Amino acid sequence: MERKVDSRRHKMTGINFLLAFLVLLFASASASAADNASFLVVQKYDKAGAIFADRLLAQIREAFKEQYPCATVTADTDLAVAIKWDRERQVITPTDDSMLNDIAGSLGVKYLITLNVVSTNGKVSMSASCMNLQAVKPIAKKSTVVDNGEGAIDAADSLAEEFVSDMLDALPECIVDDWSGTITFKQTIDEPSKSTETWVEGNGTRTTDIDIFSSTTARFVVRGTKRPVHVSVDATWQSSKTVVSKGTAECGGRVLGEKPKTIPWNETEEEKVQASAGEGKLEANVGVTVDGNHWTISFTVPEIPGTMTRDWTLTSSGRCGPPFTKKNDPAPPAEWKRPSDSRSVEGDAKNPDVIKGSQSDGTTTIEYDLKFVHAPPAPKPKK
Repeated sequence: MERKVDSRRHKMTGINFLLAFLVLLFASASASAADNASFLVVQKYDKAGAIFADRLLAQIREAFKEQYPCATVTADTDLAVAIKWDRERQVITPTDDSMLNDIAGSLGVKYLITLNVVSTNGKVSMSASCMNLQAVKPIAKKSTVVDNGEGAIDAADSLAEEFVSDMLDALPECIVDDWSGTITFKQTIDEPSKSTETWVEGNGTRTTDIDIFSSTTARFVVRGTKRPVHVSVDATWQSSKTVVSKGTAECGGRVLGEKPKTIPWNETEEEKVQASAGEGKLEANVGVTVDGNHWTISFTVPEIPGTMTRDWTLTSSGRCGPPFTKKNDPAPPAEWKRPSDSRSVEGDAKNPDVIKGSQSDGTTTIEYDLKFVHAPPAPKPKK
């Protein structure tokens, strides 16, 4: 009688053996990186997609190295090489995602990254997702479909960059040998002006009052300078212009025997332009350099889009005719942008690891509160 084999049970037996082997294999690495964010990267791809999967993995590793040094990234291919067992390499990348979670969890991995690449019919489909295994919830997912040509590698690079950026927003703070703190940029500009001129044509005077006011506040939250920092920006701009014209006009006298009359007249033209922009989640680069006790902070307030409205009114006594009022036709808000603004401040500090204070030039104030976070000392070897 032929004996039937329970394939599921056989596969689980293989998985259990593999888990025990891998836990022993990586126990020392997990213990030394207990406080780090550990990632297991699983790659799924067809033969033609291997080059793009490898590119995604390499770019993700490089991005973590530069921007999130707390991460420990292990690929399923690394595990396969470590155990040198092709059969179990297939177990590590099964189609059953629950098995992947079991393997990752047994290794003490906190995050599972899955890369999928399929190349068919001249197209390359690439996707990357990350699961927080402890919270059992996805934290990032990106995908793209591009032509299989010269631009496919660039598309893989862009996908990896965007994917890691989204992941970093959901990961615990990681600052090693870098700066942490806040920078606040405040700028207020008020420019009133007034002029009076003789208006020959109207036999009178014209007085113009103009007031331009703008206000910008940008707050940078610095959690390391190796990657762009988060910044929120609020900006307003408004212009008020009032033109008052007064004079006299000769009216009448066009009919035979009628004498012209000198009639006083006045006109008031008012124009108000208001613009505003605000964005709570932007990214910007911040640089901090220290030479001895002398420090320099540089940053750029990013450009932000907003809207602008314009109201215009002309009120006239009518000169030789009846009084009238004109207004601009209603229109939807127009686009407006608060331009980018690059700044730098410098000074000296008694403690070069702490930069705190403010500087102002009358219209612009820059406040800074930064602290350098050193890497913890390496543990002493046990005797």
